[in-house]
Amino acid sequence: MIKAEASCNRNVNRAGAVFGVTALGVIGSIVFLLLPMLIGAFSENLSLSATQVGLIGSADMTGMFIAAVVATAWIRRYNWRAVAALACGLLISCHLLSGFVQAFLPLYLIRVLAGFAGGSLMSIALTSLGDTRHPDRFFALFIAGQLTLGGLGLWLFPGLLAWFGLGGVFGALAVVVLGATLLIPLISQQGRRIEPAALPKSSIRARDRVMLPGVMALLACFIFNLGIMAVWAYLERMGNAAGLQAGFIGSTLAVSLFGALFGALLAAMIENRFGRVMPLVVTVMVQVVALLLLSGELSRNAFLVGVMLFAFGWNFPVAYQLAITVSIDVSGRLVVLFLSAVKLGYAAAPIVAAQLIMMGQGFTPVIVLSAAGLVTSTLIFVSLAVLITRGRGMSE
Repeated sequence: MIKAEASCNRNVNRAGAVFGVTALGVIGSIVFLLLPMLIGAFSENLSLSATQVGLIGSADMTGMFIAAVVATAWIRRYNWRAVAALACGLLISCHLLSGFVQAFLPLYLIRVLAGFAGGSLMSIALTSLGDTRHPDRFFALFIAGQLTLGGLGLWLFPGLLAWFGLGGVFGALAVVVLGATLLIPLISQQGRRIEPAALPKSSIRARDRVMLPGVMALLACFIFNLGIMAVWAYLERMGNAAGLQAGFIGSTLAVSLFGALFGALLAAMIENRFGRVMPLVVTVMVQVVALLLLSGELSRNAFLVGVMLFAFGWNFPVAYQLAITVSIDVSGRLVVLFLSAVKLGYAAAPIVAAQLIMMGQGFTPVIVLSAAGLVTSTLIFVSLAVLITRGRGMSE
C-alpha cells in the first residue's frame, strides 16, 4: 500500500467523490444481496452438502468481516485510491476463478478473498461518507445504490445462470467491477484529518465513556444483521419448499429490492426530521409483520408481501443505525467496526440457519431467531439514540 501524502485531496463532500465511493462500495458489497439465488445455485449445481453450501454462502461475508477489522489499522493512513485499485484487481480475479472452481475448499477460500477485496472497498466508502457533512443522507443513498444494483442482479440472475451457468454469473460480476475501476480517480485520497487536539482533554475518561456505547452499537449491529441474513439467505429455499416457481421467486426477490429502494430513499429524504427513535420503532413493527407472513403457509401473495416488507424493514433503518454509531466516536474508526459487525452477522447467519434447518423443524426456528434478533437490536439502538440526544456519556 502507498501512504497518502500530506497534500492529498481530502474533500469528501465533492459530488464526484461521493458518487465514486458510493459506486465502488456498492459494487464491492453486492454479492450479499444475490445470496439467496447463489445459495440455490450452489445447492443445485455443485456437489456440496447443506453445511458446505452454508459455509460457501458465508465466505464472502467472512472476508468482508476480516477486511473491515483490518481497515481500522489502515483507513486513516493509506491512499484510498491505491487501496481501491488493488482491491478491484483482486475482486475481478476472484470472480473469474469462482466460475470454474467446483471443489469446496478452493471455492471457499476464493470467496473469502473476494469478500476481503469487496470489504476493503466498502470500508473506504463508509468511512468517506461518514466524513461528509450529511452522513445520514449519504448512508441512505448508499443503501439505495445497493438495492438498485442488487435488484437488477436478481432480475438477471436466472437468465445468466440458465444460459451460461455459474461462470456466466461470476463473469458478469467481474465485468461490473472492471467498469467500476474507472471511478477510482474520482474518490478522495483520504478523508478528514483526526487531529490529537480534536480529542477531549480528558481523553482516557472520554474513551472509557465511548467504549460501552460503542460496544453496544456493534453488538446491536451484529444481532440485527444476523437476524436479517438468516432469513434473507434462505428465502429462495423457503419459496422452493412451498412449491413456488423459481421464476416467481427470483422476480419477487428482485422486485423486493426495488421496493426497498423506497425505504432507503425515504430515509435520505427525511434524514433526522423525526429523530432516530421513531424510524427504528416503525421498522421493527414492519419486520415482525413480515416474519409472521413468512412463517405461515406460503402462498404467492403471502411470499410477495412478506418479502417486500422484510426488504423495506432491512434497509430503511440502516442509515439511522450508522448515524447513531458515528455520533458515538470522534475518531471515525467505529464506523469501520460497524461494517465488521455487519459482515460478522452476515457470515454467521447462513451457518446458524443451516444448523437450525437441519434440526428438522423447517424454517420456523430461523424465523424465530430473526424476530428475537431484530427486536433486541432495535431496543439497543433506541437506548443509544436516547443517550445521544441527552448527551449522556457521549463524546462530541
